[in-house]
Amino acid sequence: MSVSLDQTSGDPTARVMDTLRLTGAVFSLADLTAPWGVASGEHDTGLFHAVISGSCWARPDGGDPVFLSAGQVVIFPQGHEHVMLDDRDSRVSPTWQHVPHQHGRLARLSIDGGGKATKLLCGTVHFDRSRVHPMLTSLPSMIVVGGDEDTNGPWISATVDMMRRELSLAQSGSSGVLGRLADVVVLYALRSVLAGEGVEIGWLEALRDPAIAEAVALIHERPSEPWTVGELASAVGMSRSAFYPRFTNALGEPPGTYLIRWRIHLAARLIAESDVTVAAAARQVGYADDAALGRAFRRWTGVTPSRYRALRRTEMENQ
Repeated sequence: MSVSLDQTSGDPTARVMDTLRLTGAVFSLADLTAPWGVASGEHDTGLFHAVISGSCWARPDGGDPVFLSAGQVVIFPQGHEHVMLDDRDSRVSPTWQHVPHQHGRLARLSIDGGGKATKLLCGTVHFDRSRVHPMLTSLPSMIVVGGDEDTNGPWISATVDMMRRELSLAQSGSSGVLGRLADVVVLYALRSVLAGEGVEIGWLEALRDPAIAEAVALIHERPSEPWTVGELASAVGMSRSAFYPRFTNALGEPPGTYLIRWRIHLAARLIAESDVTVAAAARQVGYADDAALGRAFRRWTGVTPSRYRALRRTEMENQ
């Protein structure tokens, strides 16, 4: 099950975020007493750690450590390397050295140093990766949410507390409930990033321009339309001469290029996740036939649609 923002919203930013399609999953509960330090290598999914109780530090690869208290969550959207520590100077060891034992479907990791106790709930955030989403690539490598300075802090803390309560109940279906709660935390995190003052990170900053956000939302919602720059400009109440440079400066590419990118993203999703023919996928995303889609698809992905389908099916079977 994937969770997204309400697509019926009139807010163009919400409509664009709806296309991100994320699914959270909780995979381990860590009971830790100081001193401890655990390193996490590069992952092909996003990762998060929710502080259920106690406190700790999170340090991204090559970055400075950030202090976390109970109720806060740290998210690594691109799954980059990082370490979690009880103290910023603690010795770090790889996660595999603390092989967790299974408790139902939730792995439990335990490090008993005899000192201050911390409990973490750790999990993954799977984003739709049929084609890397521009929002995902624009996100900071590490996001910390919750706490007194976060306007969403009370809601995030309440969600983390619900996670804690669900863990204590240990009822059937807990993994599913925890996964949905993880989705909620990540959506709050995305909202916090978008609301942050001084955010100047490409695609996310573009969404703060109402006209550009509306244009992006129209492309996302109606990709099969033969959009021209003039038609998009008119739809958002701008002249073509004003719209083209504003869109290009905000997104880093012209409207036509962004439209192609989005069509290929959607085609890749259809080809990977359904049994539609390439010709049918082509029509749904705005191409005249399978040959036209095939040429564009290969330029953007390096493989033909049929080869892409085979690769994705093999990848999903091996997960």
